Amino acid sequence: MNSPTLGREHYLELLNEITQAAIGTLDLNDMLQTLADRLGELFMADACHIALWDEARQIPIPAAASGTAREAFLSLQVKPGQQTLTAALLKLGRVLAVPDVANTIYIDPEIVAKFPQKRSFLGLPFIASGQGLGAAILGFDRPRQFHFGNVAAIAPRQSYRHKPCCLMRPRRAIQPRAARAGG
Repeated sequence: MNSPTLGREHYLELLNEITQAAIGTLDLNDMLQTLADRLGELFMADACHIALWDEARQIPIPAAASGTAREAFLSLQVKPGQQTLTAALLKLGRVLAVPDVANTIYIDPEIVAKFPQKRSFLGLPFIASGQGLGAAILGFDRPRQFHFGNVAAIAPRQSYRHKPCCLMRPRRAIQPRAARAGG
């Protein structure tokens, strides 16, 4: 049975799971992975990539991913000065829709080439107390047009703006995943 009520219930259930992961998980990696899994499901995306922002180097650090291109994202190494969607999101301080990744000023073409199946992105910045902490990037394998009304309906301010507070908990220095794994 597919009613609007069930859709709303499922939406609220996913938001609750995201909130519980944010406040109930002590391990940052587990919390970020749950966030990636649930945001991808919430937005019906083919992938959800979460990057933390390295303020000192001014680059995003892949932290968690779900869906297609998971390994490509987690092994991504961004060069200082390279244009990334995370940097654009934090600079703009708002949700950013990229309906055509092959034709955007927000992502370096070298990075786009690493994700050939992605056609559209929707980015959600993680900002708390004026500090850019990272972003969630939802990837879609089919071209997708985003309209402000649609984005506002599925990404209300409170559904993602309050989540970054959990990222401000004390944590070890941001390092590439491979360095944390010892290789």
